[in-house]
Amino acid sequence: MFRDGKSDSGKPTRFEAQVVSFGDAHNLQVDRLFTLNDKFKDKDVDSAPFENQAAQYWKIFFDFSYYTLLTPFRYSWDRNTGLYKMKKKRRQIFLQRALYACTTVYFICRVLKMSKMDPIQNPDLYFQVAYYFFDTTFLAVLFIWFGFQAHKVTDVFHDLQVNNHKYYRNYRNSRKARRISAIICIGCLGTLVLQILETFLDHGWSWYGFWDYWMEDAAWALGVRPITDLCPICFGLLAITGSLLEKLFNAFSDVLFTMTVLMFSNLVDSFAADMRRTTLSSPNPLDPNEVLEHYWWLKAITNKINYAMALINGAFIAGNLPFYATNVFEVGNGDANIFMRMRYTFYCSYWYPSLCIAAAANQRFRFVRSWICKEENYSRIPDKKLRVFLHEVNYQTVGIGSFGIITVTWSTVGSILSIIVSYAMMKSQLAAVAPVEGDSAANATSLMQNLTRSLW
Repeated sequence: MFRDGKSDSGKPTRFEAQVVSFGDAHNLQVDRLFTLNDKFKDKDVDSAPFENQAAQYWKIFFDFSYYTLLTPFRYSWDRNTGLYKMKKKRRQIFLQRALYACTTVYFICRVLKMSKMDPIQNPDLYFQVAYYFFDTTFLAVLFIWFGFQAHKVTDVFHDLQVNNHKYYRNYRNSRKARRISAIICIGCLGTLVLQILETFLDHGWSWYGFWDYWMEDAAWALGVRPITDLCPICFGLLAITGSLLEKLFNAFSDVLFTMTVLMFSNLVDSFAADMRRTTLSSPNPLDPNEVLEHYWWLKAITNKINYAMALINGAFIAGNLPFYATNVFEVGNGDANIFMRMRYTFYCSYWYPSLCIAAAANQRFRFVRSWICKEENYSRIPDKKLRVFLHEVNYQTVGIGSFGIITVTWSTVGSILSIIVSYAMMKSQLAAVAPVEGDSAANATSLMQNLTRSLW
């Protein structure tokens, strides 16, 4: 339980006493009491005075990613300030970069080997190379780069907590957000088990077949069989580690976008609740000027979120197109490995909803246009402030985006889905082209004829 926030001397020492400027502080403390059952909670910290519900999505993610060596930092409560503080250890950074260095060499070797394959014998080769590159080497660089963006993430955490008392008047328990985040992250770790079971099933549940597969894969990728034969188990472990890390990259990069979307949706819900409270019939009517202040704060915090997650958001939206274009039909393929289908189904279960939730939150945010058109709202706003607000509402879109190039709206979702369907149809047509026995020129002619026929 949280303590009452007062020292023996009677002077306030907790963060709440320094920032709460409304209502009864004692009643607010009582409303915020709940038991914190968090396996990642630090033993030396016993409370979280202003635990922001939206921030929990990121916090749980960074806890999981820290212990799986994906990110070199995580966040915990600071006893003195009541705010989040970032934890970073040199050992963690060293382990992460050592792991990435070894596996990235393996990833690059595989990409080079795949690029040298015959595209006539493998019509969908370029789809596979693009999908594998974006799921491995690109994401390894992305997570290393993200480790240097910790200060941007910390700024978002700080802003959320400092303004929590102002924009989250009705406290909502954060345990639900933590549980949702933990379930999604645990599901991502479960994809590693599915990957291992998938390989076992492909080799008749044989332990020897399982190891032979990975040792042969490492020897093929590295292209130095005399060396790999000296210690095949070591290179087999490298191949397994690289494959599992690839799945972690793919799953957790997507999940970080999902957590960001859930955070943004939570913030928009709070803003929508404030808009509903401006009606004169509301039990506690809110001044429309306060809603405008909330609007500008939400716009600012969204810009901070996009600033911290720009590359992650871009990778989620654009980098995943080759993957889903290549493998989306495998979910419904009854002949495919059942564990692979389960893994792809899990990916789809949060990738597509994440896009829809982000677009829906953007759409809810646009309801402010109809809100400001009501006389009971615009009549109580100063003229100059109203003009600035109308200009921003009409010409600026607030939502999850990447580098200002793209913002997730319903039109964006439609474009992304149409691209995936187009790529998937092209891939299915290419896969259906059986190479004809003969010279390469005849095969190339046959391939182009079939491709042209399918496009027309």
